[in-house]
Amino acid sequence: RLLWYEGGGGANVEFFSVDDKGKKILINDPDNADAIKAYRTADSAPYISRVVPAQGELSKTIEFAFVNADLSVDKSSVKMKLNGADVSISTSSTDDGIAVVHDHGDYFSPGDYTVELSYTESGGVSRVRSYSYSIPKGTVAVLMDKPVIYIPFDDTEGDKGVASVGNPVPAMTYTNGPELGVPALYPNGAGTAVRFDGSKNQDLKISDHPDINTGGTWPRGALSWEFWFKPEKLPVTGQIQTLWQQGGVTRGIHLYLSGTQDSDPTEADIYLMAWNRAQTLWGGALNQVGADNITAVKSTVNADRVYHLAFVLVGDDSGDLEGTLTGYLNGRQIGQVSGVHMLYAHADDASFANKWTNTVTHEGDSTGTGGLGFTGVIDDAAFYLSSLTEEQAVAHFEGGFAGKVSDAIEIT
Repeated sequence: RLLWYEGGGGANVEFFSVDDKGKKILINDPDNADAIKAYRTADSAPYISRVVPAQGELSKTIEFAFVNADLSVDKSSVKMKLNGADVSISTSSTDDGIAVVHDHGDYFSPGDYTVELSYTESGGVSRVRSYSYSIPKGTVAVLMDKPVIYIPFDDTEGDKGVASVGNPVPAMTYTNGPELGVPALYPNGAGTAVRFDGSKNQDLKISDHPDINTGGTWPRGALSWEFWFKPEKLPVTGQIQTLWQQGGVTRGIHLYLSGTQDSDPTEADIYLMAWNRAQTLWGGALNQVGADNITAVKSTVNADRVYHLAFVLVGDDSGDLEGTLTGYLNGRQIGQVSGVHMLYAHADDASFANKWTNTVTHEGDSTGTGGLGFTGVIDDAAFYLSSLTEEQAVAHFEGGFAGKVSDAIEIT
């Protein structure tokens, strides 16, 4: 019989039997020998306690750790399939079971994988376990440092950009038809790249995202940005070309080229700039004109050269403005400025290769959308909720070439 009742503390369910004297006896009552036992004893089976790789994790191996119970796994029975094909494995005894390992020899390539593991227990029961995982596109050195967003610029059709890492992945739209599917900028590049024509106001627009500019937990004092670029037509004196920008005139980031030559420029200044002109102010005053008190790293780039850029914010939450901004080009530090507090949430979205809804330069506010178009190629961008070290910046640059530095690379 089933008895249901509801009291002040909630609802409860009891299962019981009734003997010939009308006595109610709870099913499975351990203190009553007359209780009906609604279970049977059996030997406990071994179970899998650990699996490598986890979803999105880089690995050179596939690993399973079994914990034996009353029953154990017959080591000689274990077999593994990867995407339907048999693969070699090694098995070894551990303190509490066995370890099963497939050594791939190198990191798994980007893609989707399904692993099927079959084995027989000591009681004679055969079982098959399976799980699936995916490896995102990207260079190994970068992915090992756990970017929160990775944009490979591997899109070859349509107007939607696709990120390989992101939770959630950002919503991205190409504007005015940039050239998709051009060759990657470096030998170990993930797939292809995108060429932008600044004269056509082309760009990649990225909607507000909690790991980029607004939403989630702010303010933040540990942030990093990196990507590859190749300027093909530099700005002349008085012109600016945006590589990356996020935020607006109150708070934001602007990485851009500024012209220094009147015609047929062969070089230009590069500014890596950040500001927070509210809360605890740093990086200048709201709506100021000119470069007074801006926080920007500045260097020089040349036309038709390939560059790996990294920009790192190390904040100071004490209010003493002892945080720093550090810039790197091709693995070399090009400058560091202090006077930084924390970066607060900032709207006005973000974009590659042009301005989208307001930004700031060393000259002052730049309002509106468009007009700061970059002409050249951009490839493999990654964003972090951490401050990259100099060693990491070097490793990410060198990881793109694995010792095969192209003649197109110039260390400034």
